[in-house]
Formats: sequence, structure tokens, C-alpha cells
Amino acid sequence: MKYIFGFLFLCISLAGFAQNNIPPTDIFFIEGKVKPGKPISLRDLSSYQSYSIDSIVITNHLGERRSSLKAVKGVLLKDILNKIEIDAKALKC
Repeated sequence: MKYIFGFLFLCISLAGFAQNNIPPTDIFFIEGKVKPGKPISLRDLSSYQSYSIDSIVITNHLGERRSSLKAVKGVLLKDILNKIEIDAKALKC
């Protein structure tokens, strides 16, 4: 019986140490084969054109509707990547 209580105490104490507080960030980095790598912050995103979407349907892995987001605003990733120079050889056609 004492082994069962010891095992339960061990499981409960490990679950308490498994909780991490992850702080939110306001910056992301574009790295890899680019000339030079560039950090993008929320302040930088305000300089890009903003697009509005009425609603986005969120589905699970089976395709069943779970919820929806309303009045979403954002910028296009394509617009951000157009200002980054990719370090690759040009293709000759």
C-alpha cells in the first residue's frame, strides 16, 4: 500500500513541475538562406497593408466545425517576404 501512495505522490509532484510559464513575444525572425536575416516586430507589421477577413472557420482533424473567428485583421506573408532578399542563384530560362 505504501508503494501505491509513493507512486501517486511522485506522479502528482512531477505534474506540478511540468508546468511552464511561456512569456508572449512581439517579434519573429526570418533566417536561413536570406541576405541578411531580419527580425520582424509588431511595430514593423504596422507599416504593411492590413487586410480584413469577416470570419474564419476553425475545424478539427476530421473536418468538423469547432468554432469561428470574427473580424480578423492581418498582413500577407507574401508582402513581408517580398522585402527579403533570398540568397540563391538566379535560374536562366
